[in-house]
Amino acid sequence: DRLTVGNLCSTSSVRSAIVMSKQNNLVGRLFRGRFRGENELRKIIDGQQKKPANAAPASRYIKGIHKGNYFKIKLPARERHFPNVPKIPPPNPVPKPFVSVKGSTPSSEEIRHASNAIHRTFSRRFWGWSKANWAVLVLNFGSICTFVGFTRSDILELRSLSMTGSIASVIYVSAQERLLWPPVVWSTLFAAINGVKIYQILQERNAKVQMTVDEEEVFVKHFMPHGVTPKQFERITKNAKRIFIKKGEFLVRKGEPLDTLLLVVKGSTRAHVLGRHLTAASTGPATKGHKQEGGDSGAWVGEMAFLDYYWDKQQGSKKEEQPRTSIYTIFADSDCEVLSWSHDEMEKLMATSTDLRAALTRAMTSAVVGKVVNMTISRSTKVLPNWSTWLSDWRNNDVKIHSMQRLPEDNEEFRRRMEELEENDGDEGDTSPNIELA
Repeated sequence: DRLTVGNLCSTSSVRSAIVMSKQNNLVGRLFRGRFRGENELRKIIDGQQKKPANAAPASRYIKGIHKGNYFKIKLPARERHFPNVPKIPPPNPVPKPFVSVKGSTPSSEEIRHASNAIHRTFSRRFWGWSKANWAVLVLNFGSICTFVGFTRSDILELRSLSMTGSIASVIYVSAQERLLWPPVVWSTLFAAINGVKIYQILQERNAKVQMTVDEEEVFVKHFMPHGVTPKQFERITKNAKRIFIKKGEFLVRKGEPLDTLLLVVKGSTRAHVLGRHLTAASTGPATKGHKQEGGDSGAWVGEMAFLDYYWDKQQGSKKEEQPRTSIYTIFADSDCEVLSWSHDEMEKLMATSTDLRAALTRAMTSAVVGKVVNMTISRSTKVLPNWSTWLSDWRNNDVKIHSMQRLPEDNEEFRRRMEELEENDGDEGDTSPNIELA
């Protein structure tokens, strides 16, 4: 605090200490209340007094006292030497317009030669690049074929495109400098398997089969409209059992287990349920061809039970072990010839080919839909069954009619009959009435 301003300004060590201690406000504490303001003293100490950017350079003077006289001599300003910077060249003169050259227009022959030369140049470059990268092109082509094959639903198209992709992979690996055998072996194996399957599919779809007149009639009526090929039909008939049923004999009876699939190829049948003749589940001259809206749907017997069994078997359900029962009675109205397959035999037959499974499923589903359509049309006629129909249904179904009498609830017979009714209600397959004739 005892230092004067002159000593403070001339002492470099103290000045540096003041500059370093600006944040501690040392200068403010030293010179507050002195003859100079705090801000001016800071500028003097720091030597950072700013000048305006456009201010003229300050003049330089020599000041002094000679023989008691004060003098002040102005010095000339310093000359500033700028670096030798190259000047920007003057702009080019304005270009003159094009002058049309007098001469003949190129002929068509010259234009053709020029275009041919360009085409030959492009062709050479393209073929040169193709020869250098032909293996990559083959691999990309095979990959595209495999990708397109996975988008197809037809099994023949899928296998053909997959085999093309495998062959392309073998060619690409074989063209490399270092041959890798595992990819070659696996791709060759995939291509060979697809080739064998393609041959089998083509044989199944396009093979010629010798048929008798009766076989051809059955094929045209029941199988060909649903996509079954002659070769598939031959396999179907080989696995079928031919059964001859005389007039009046039963094909199926209501409530009995139904573990076979039947197709009536000759003769006529008659179906009954609850005293009503079911034309939709019957077959005969009146239902052959297109005489009914739903077709000859009664030719198939037990197709609903088989489709239910096959669905449960594919889904792994335990319901497949439960026996399916017939919901109506069908007997031969004339001598009949029937093709029969057990459920297990038909399942194994459908497992041999995807095309065969799809075609047989369509045939049986068409029969189910046809029965629904024919039954709907027959019910719309609102014709009630007559007494002969009721009597025929009673005889063919072996129906028993009970004489009903009211029993007290605490009676043993009443409890026994109620338990029997509850058991019958719990059985999904048995819906036949239990009536005894008094």
